[in-house]
Amino acid sequence: MEVGNRTSCATSICISLRPRVSALNSGFGKSRSSADIKIRVPEVLNANAFPLRCGFLVSVPMDFQERIDGDIKEAMKAKEATRLGVLRMLKTALKNLAIEQGGAAARLDDASALAVLRKELKKRQDSIEGFSKGGREDLAAKEREESLVLEAYLPKQLSTQEVDALVESIIKEVGATSKAQMGQVMKLAAERAAGRADGRALSSAIGARLT
Repeated sequence: MEVGNRTSCATSICISLRPRVSALNSGFGKSRSSADIKIRVPEVLNANAFPLRCGFLVSVPMDFQERIDGDIKEAMKAKEATRLGVLRMLKTALKNLAIEQGGAAARLDDASALAVLRKELKKRQDSIEGFSKGGREDLAAKEREESLVLEAYLPKQLSTQEVDALVESIIKEVGATSKAQMGQVMKLAAERAAGRADGRALSSAIGARLT
């Protein structure tokens, strides 16, 4: 595989692949010759690290904000009003934090984006509780519907056993023996859980093991 020169576009590079590509069972026709097949990928990603698929296709991962942008377009086409409204609010929250951290052109890493997602989800969970206590089940139902939209973007959560194992391995690694070291353990646990465990679950597991 040859990686060509970067184009003038600041957001992409061009990868030129020169294999002899056999036809796939999807209407590509007869085997192609060694003509260039050019695929444009985001420059922010490392083209050399991309796995090849079927000899010539490149799998390009999207970051969290790109995924939300794409899903907003899908929700618009499908006329899914609730989903569209929730995703637009999430996009605004993501953009606001990105600007706060690095300016108008900044992008959040996935860990920061997931933190925003959890914050938006927590708002709705609090609203559900408040509306339910106030007898406004109609509003609580609306918040539940919005929560389901947000929950779909959470990574697969660690089980209780997996959280316990993670915490125990970190405590052993840093040699923590008291609650005075809880902050150090919590920081590492949050980093390694990478959004797959709620902060309260991590804190509880750590607190139960440090005296």
